[in-house]
Amino acid sequence: MLVDSSAALALLNRRDQWHLAAGAALKQLVDRQAVLIMTNFLLAETHALLLTRMGRAIAREVAELGKPVDILMSADYMVINNLIIPEHADWNAVFAVNSMVIMYTDQSEYADEISEDNWYEVLVREGVQYGHSEPDMDPCGYRSVLLFQLAENYYQKEGLNQALLAARSSSAWRNGCPAFERRRSRR
Repeated sequence: MLVDSSAALALLNRRDQWHLAAGAALKQLVDRQAVLIMTNFLLAETHALLLTRMGRAIAREVAELGKPVDILMSADYMVINNLIIPEHADWNAVFAVNSMVIMYTDQSEYADEISEDNWYEVLVREGVQYGHSEPDMDPCGYRSVLLFQLAENYYQKEGLNQALLAARSSSAWRNGCPAFERRRSRR
């Protein structure tokens, strides 16, 4: 039987509304000696869900309920900066960071034109397809959406955020944190 990430998350998170039901289902499957399978893809998805959902939830428990912890780690250091410091901690050790990038090859449409000054114009062109990870499942996803909002302000282009969101390909949601995908199109 294939174990979905939502079932694994429910098993691992006692606060999940399906925790007890997932535990009972797992017990029945084990009693029947069912073979449980979880693909690498689903394992990675479960990991991303745990980091984003439970990390934020635990930070809120510390900040709002005063739950004591010795160490709080999060995939998004801003969770700690925004919810924990200065009331519950004095400092935050950032040990890894990400950058938002647009990745393409020399074969990509408009590869010879795209730059830090016009990337948003290229992404909204007809025939350009791109995507990012699911905002509710991965920090890179919500940072992509946030980047579009910030770009609208930075470049002073009213409606840019909505144009970028609307221009995403129909399969825009990706698991993990891929670079924007650009495919060659016909002119």
